[in-house]
Amino acid sequence: MTLAKLERQDYEYINPELISKYDMYLSFCGGPTLKLLEEKYGSPMAKALYCSVDPDHYYPEDQTLKWQMGYLGTYSTDRQPTVEALLNKVAPQLPQEKFIVAGPQYPENITWSQNVERIDHLP
Repeated sequence: MTLAKLERQDYEYINPELISKYDMYLSFCGGPTLKLLEEKYGSPMAKALYCSVDPDHYYPEDQTLKWQMGYLGTYSTDRQPTVEALLNKVAPQLPQEKFIVAGPQYPENITWSQNVERIDHLP
């Protein structure tokens, strides 16, 4: 998504000149994208930082199940069709269950099923 924005010259949160000023660029992508960040955009070092957690701070706890299924992530036009297909279209078929979508930047015009809770920011 970031590379597509750069190609469109949409510098909402980063521009090509800024990339080369960081000592290291951490990307959710791996593979050839890292080489592109270094060769085309001048990053001195591009490394993959896949979604992960610190198991010393975040671990399974014995808790009552609050939601049947959820999605945690910032809104993205390329991910939204999957969120719709796997969560928002499934939720109405299971009206007795609760679902959640947590994350920022979701447009107001998205219609969520009545049993889908929306959280913009977690406390």
